[in-house]
Amino acid sequence: MKFDKKLFLILFGDSMLFSGIIIAITVLWQLLELLAYGELRPSKVDTIIAILLGISLYINLKALFKLW
Repeated sequence: MKFDKKLFLILFGDSMLFSGIIIAITVLWQLLELLAYGELRPSKVDTIIAILLGISLYINLKALFKLW
C-alpha cells in the first residue's frame, strides 16, 4: 500500500479540527457547570450532547470553509 501524503494531511487536519471543537465544547460546558452549580457534575447526557454538538459544528464549519 502506497503512502498518500496529501490524504494524510487532509485527514490529520480534519481530525485536529474535530478534536479542537470537542475540547472547546468540553471546556466551555465545564465552566458553565462551575458557574451554575459551583462543582462539576459528570453525566452521560452531557457527553452525548457534547458529541452531537461537536459533530454538528464540525460539519457546519467544514461547509463554511468550503464557501470561502
